[in-house]
Amino acid sequence: TNSDLKAAQAALRVAQQTEWSQRGSFFPSAALGFAASRNRGSALLAPVPAHNALLYDLFTPDVTVAYAPDVFGLNRRTAESLAAQTQSARFEMVATYNTLVGNVVVTAIQLAALNAQIKVTHKLVAMNRRMAKILRYQFEKGYASGVDYAAQKSQLAQVAATLPPLQKQRAQLHDLLAVLIGRYPAQEPKFTIALSSLALPANIPLSLPSQLVRQRPDIRQAEANLHAAS
Repeated sequence: TNSDLKAAQAALRVAQQTEWSQRGSFFPSAALGFAASRNRGSALLAPVPAHNALLYDLFTPDVTVAYAPDVFGLNRRTAESLAAQTQSARFEMVATYNTLVGNVVVTAIQLAALNAQIKVTHKLVAMNRRMAKILRYQFEKGYASGVDYAAQKSQLAQVAATLPPLQKQRAQLHDLLAVLIGRYPAQEPKFTIALSSLALPANIPLSLPSQLVRQRPDIRQAEANLHAAS
């Protein structure tokens, strides 16, 4: 699992536990105590009445019950504020999840496009290498000039020089994708996407109802924060 998503889930659990702990203020609290002591009286004094012993034990149980009535609604408002903070943490987790999914999709598409570009570049290198081989044969037989052969070798070198940056970028995207899905960079993702398999939606609506904006987690998180503050 992604570390950012784990952090958001942990923050939600903390907010939930804090909210649940506040609910205890609606109930009375009880405390139970017990003390025991062993005492020895002085031999110069009279023994304890009705005991007639110099060595005796004392056991003191203690029970305390307390309850604070929520007359002015402080406990209710505090619990309501903590509940709103829990909602804020929940929407923050949803926003983190949506951002993570978007980043994974974008990275996977970029990686698919880069793989297709590298594949085409390999084909161009092979094609230019065959052309250089043909021109070299023609140059040796006197059918082509040295200028044409040198130009073809230069073009082959230019095309081959574009491969290392593409391969480096592919390695970076591979590592980024592994980190996003919660793996180490050395671990190979189990899925691969071909660029040719991707397609845009066939029917895209021209307009969307404004009520959809309220479903955005960042907006609902802002509403929860305002509720908690007020």
